[in-house]
Amino acid sequence: MFRTPQHLVRAALPVLALCLPPIAASARAQGITDSPRYLRFADDDFATDRQNAPKLALSIGGHDARAVMDTGSTGVVVSLYDLFPDWKSQPDIVAAIKAALPPGSTSSAAGAIDTTKLDFGALKSISYSSSGRIMYGISVDRAITVSGAASSTGTVRSVTSAPVPVLAVIDEECTPKARHCTPNHQPTGIAMVGIGFGRASPDGETGTRRFNPFLHLQTPSAVNGYIVTALGVKIGLDATDVAQNSTTLTVLQPNTKLPGEWLPQQASISLNNKAAVIGNMLLDTGINTMLMTVPSATSSDVRVPAPPAGPNAKPSTDSTLVAGTSVGITLANAAGRTVAYSFRSGSTGGMAPASVTLVGNNGSKPDWKASFVNTGVRFLNGYTYVFDDSHGLVGFSPRSAAAP
Repeated sequence: MFRTPQHLVRAALPVLALCLPPIAASARAQGITDSPRYLRFADDDFATDRQNAPKLALSIGGHDARAVMDTGSTGVVVSLYDLFPDWKSQPDIVAAIKAALPPGSTSSAAGAIDTTKLDFGALKSISYSSSGRIMYGISVDRAITVSGAASSTGTVRSVTSAPVPVLAVIDEECTPKARHCTPNHQPTGIAMVGIGFGRASPDGETGTRRFNPFLHLQTPSAVNGYIVTALGVKIGLDATDVAQNSTTLTVLQPNTKLPGEWLPQQASISLNNKAAVIGNMLLDTGINTMLMTVPSATSSDVRVPAPPAGPNAKPSTDSTLVAGTSVGITLANAAGRTVAYSFRSGSTGGMAPASVTLVGNNGSKPDWKASFVNTGVRFLNGYTYVFDDSHGLVGFSPRSAAAP
């Protein structure tokens, strides 16, 4: 999920191609894989690079699911029917559902809810801009446990949060220009653990750190935050984690409208070596594609219109990059260190995304006020990602050591 950035600044920053080492995790070099809070991703075969969203085991109240770990959103989102099959015995859930139904309406004996009668204004929701999916449900506070894959010795590590808001989804709808969405009125198979920062709604109703289970562990860590590699995640930082990554860290700007929240990281974006533009950057492990918006003049000769998302969808204002277009992304920090990579659209492997979509950027309407880039999950094939929420720091270090 992404939100519209707040500023657009044109600049002529250099975009450097990075010669990456062979795909391998930096986790061992940082000593994090020995931590009891390091969870190996459940979908990792430890032989290939990261191509798709990572998964962890999720448990709520004794009910289990395999969940996407998503740095592009904030909040735990699950199917009511999967994770709360006994919801009729839980008073807070029953009360919330009754409040969204007309007086006298009931669910079926099988526990399904007649969504045609729902007052959606009485429900909570979250929208995923990358797909166009809108999840409607009820919010309940629950402790969640996330677990990783078993180690070579059979050890399964897990962490448990304090109670955090969980959106129990009872209906899934689509925006008019949804890219990947099908309405579902009794949705199952939904499980997302959103751990991103800078995702807060303007009124702070959703997407704040209050919704992030990794920042509310039952056994607190020295520093709130996490380290994400292509192969696993360490939840909660030690002081040594910050020190070992100090030269790669960038100080985030505080969100003055929402105290305690941070504004997104910024990056320069270049197409075919044109003058770079500056925009917000999001490392989104929930998707394997790249989304960006740049000024029309920057993309005018390298874009083609995107087809409609479906037969009933409104015409898309998106476009896609012409195959072979050079894309460069650069981030720099106060220590003078530069994180940069480049690829050609249509290429495969390594950090190259599955595709590049220019969001609302086909020249049919005025430019957005700001540029942005959502790198997608394959960024992790080149860099390990460190987020320190306690001090407002984010960093990226090259993967360099043997895989754990």
